[in-house]
Amino acid sequence: MKKEKILLVDDDEHNLCMYEAVLKNNGYEVVCAGNGLEAIERLRANHIDMIVSDILMPKMDGFSLCRECKKDDRFKKLPFIFISSAYLEEKDENFAMSLGVERFIRRPIGLAEFIRVIEDVIKKHRAGAPEGKEAPTMEEMSWLAEYNERLRIMLEQKVELLEREIGDRKLAEEALRESELTFRSIFDGANDGILLADRETKKFHVGNRAVCRLLGYEPEEIVNLGVADIHPAEHLHYVIEQFEKQARGEITLAKDIPVKSKDGSISYADISSGPITLGGRVYLMGVFRDITERKRAEEERARLQEQLRQSQKLEGIGQLAGGIAHDFNNILNTIIGFASLVQMTLPDDSPLMENINEVIAAGNRGSALTRQILAFSRKQALDVKAVNLNEIIQSIDKMLRRLIREDIQIEFVLSDTPLTVIADASQIDQILVNLAANARDGMTEGGELTISTSLEDIGSDFISVHGFGTAGRYALITVSDTGTGMDETTKERIFEPFFTTKESGKGTGLGLSVVYGIVKQHNGFIVVYSEPEKGTTFKIYLPFIAGEAEKELTSAAVHIQGGPETILLADDSESIINYLTEMLERFGYAVITAKDGNEAVGKFREHASEIKLLVMDVLMPYKGGKEAYDEIKRIRPDMKAVFMSGHSSDDIAGKRIVEEGHELISKPFKPDELLRKVRDVLNGSL
Repeated sequence: MKKEKILLVDDDEHNLCMYEAVLKNNGYEVVCAGNGLEAIERLRANHIDMIVSDILMPKMDGFSLCRECKKDDRFKKLPFIFISSAYLEEKDENFAMSLGVERFIRRPIGLAEFIRVIEDVIKKHRAGAPEGKEAPTMEEMSWLAEYNERLRIMLEQKVELLEREIGDRKLAEEALRESELTFRSIFDGANDGILLADRETKKFHVGNRAVCRLLGYEPEEIVNLGVADIHPAEHLHYVIEQFEKQARGEITLAKDIPVKSKDGSISYADISSGPITLGGRVYLMGVFRDITERKRAEEERARLQEQLRQSQKLEGIGQLAGGIAHDFNNILNTIIGFASLVQMTLPDDSPLMENINEVIAAGNRGSALTRQILAFSRKQALDVKAVNLNEIIQSIDKMLRRLIREDIQIEFVLSDTPLTVIADASQIDQILVNLAANARDGMTEGGELTISTSLEDIGSDFISVHGFGTAGRYALITVSDTGTGMDETTKERIFEPFFTTKESGKGTGLGLSVVYGIVKQHNGFIVVYSEPEKGTTFKIYLPFIAGEAEKELTSAAVHIQGGPETILLADDSESIINYLTEMLERFGYAVITAKDGNEAVGKFREHASEIKLLVMDVLMPYKGGKEAYDEIKRIRPDMKAVFMSGHSSDDIAGKRIVEEGHELISKPFKPDELLRKVRDVLNGSL
């Protein structure tokens, strides 16, 4: 028997190749796709018998792919299997099953078990694939619908009784007037809106007080209006379709119907409709229950839930980014370290000096990148010092030019006066990147972006106009664009987390809130000027300080002193151990190494009388650097240590490294930074 053709969807090439190979080895035909959008194309181009998909993918994830398939008559009966290492909770599986997924596989899974699941689903499908079924809908009768039906029957019975009992037209008319008064009392006293329409002309005959309030018309204005007058044109076809379903008895209530009032505002109502006979004439009666407030509450709840989902997603991305940054720091530390050792051995006129300097410069740029990654994950403490804003902007010039499109001109107008502020340079970079990206998105047809700096004095006039600020001298960064601009309503909300005017999937709504938070962390303030079609200008004020920015010392500028002491070096990275061992030995130190905290304690017990200093990574397998140090201190209370870490400030704070006054150096670091710190600790200077 010819085996099925399986569509395999995964953005991880390794997983894709592995599962493709095992499926083909078991006789199946396989079509591969790297994401949900590609999968839709493959489905349209091939006869597919089964879909096996990852969930977390770019462009279109597995959930969206499954939903699209189940909506398409061509694909909704295909057996669908999820396989994921990211979505592992029971609520994820429950959600998947609610979409129509037949099996949810959690990675890791053995290849034999994987094939067993595939064959089990195929066997059941061959035995008789279940028909695709639509999601259940609410068909329950509300008390209002029952009330309307009872009212209709009562009025019909009343009229029939009057017509049978009163033969005389005059008496019948009197009775009818009395009936109409009764009806009017009930009619106008109802909390829900009621409209009667002529069955022939479809024009409104009468409306009660409640419907007049809902629609904003006076009672006399209601007469001769029609369905098209009280419903938005773009929804009219849907509204009429719902009323026709009620007439055929398919539904009892048309839900969430948009209603247009006299002033053009839109509200929402649940509407029940049906024929009613009054005085021998048949009318169409519609009863409107105003659900506008309920709908707005539901939309707000949905918005908050989406914010929570985005927040949880970003938190997960932040944790991932922090872990990647740590591993990258170890790699960078090795690159910068070994390159610096080579630099130390080369004469100044060596033709290789320029090359090695480029390697070190690239490593330092990578180090700045990891700081930005950690800042995004909110796991990087601010590294504030005196910096020159003009120099920061000049250093990020090329990055910003790559960030914007070719149809946008960027101009830098920097102050001749050095603008010194106390700031974290990487955070200022983040401000500029976010504002430039925001400006780019607002100039869909090209434009101009201008970044300028100046020195400004803020006084009482500024504070009284804006309602915030502190008098003094400020370094000002101005970012202006010629984009679409904003109205006042949008401008009031731009710094709110998750607020965005971009379509779904085009932005998180966090960029400007991050900018606002950074400015506040630096004791500054931000002002925005904008009008529709007139562009936007952001002004960032940071407290100016007199004096020059701090300059980094180069290894050639300061003499580095070594020594004969024995140092216990502990780190779980072999490359870090190799680099630091070579560096320390080059400067005369004897080095004993350990790959984790347990081994470090054991090595110390063996060489306790020789070891003069510990150099230890904070987080290591089995036992971290701080735990190992505390144990060693019980053996030798006078033992000193220098700690290293490429992890987040949160982890470091948890270990109470800084709080207890210990020396800490963050990876990646230059050789001279560690050598000076080691010498100072051994000499008792720190």
